[in-house]
Amino acid sequence: MIRILAFDDYPGWLDLMSRELSEGGLKEVEYYKDPQAFIYAVDEKTGFAFIDYSINAVDYNGIDLMRQVHDKSPICRVIMMSAMLDVDGLIRCRANGAWQAMDKSKDTFFEDSIYAIKQEMPIVEIEYRLRHG
Repeated sequence: MIRILAFDDYPGWLDLMSRELSEGGLKEVEYYKDPQAFIYAVDEKTGFAFIDYSINAVDYNGIDLMRQVHDKSPICRVIMMSAMLDVDGLIRCRANGAWQAMDKSKDTFFEDSIYAIKQEMPIVEIEYRLRHG
């Protein structure tokens, strides 16, 4: 089964998303607060990865994490997210390979994330099967 991972310093939204996705027949979101543990957890079955993009972070760089995810799981759709995503940040995320860049402060962040995953999941599953038989 395709895995959904998240690296974020605020896990409150993850419980809601996990519940909604599991009710829809998809796997719960696996949450990581430590960037090294997050990258270690990524494997070829990781289909989606939420990464907190914080330009002011001291202990990690969201763009570097995204690159490491892509190195370990080419099928992975990376969703960069931030509560303060400005146009420059959005452009930086997309230019470096983010599938989506979302503003966590938007009222529809939760719904937009679930919709995006549900729409893309069949494609990710096909790509995984093509690569791994």
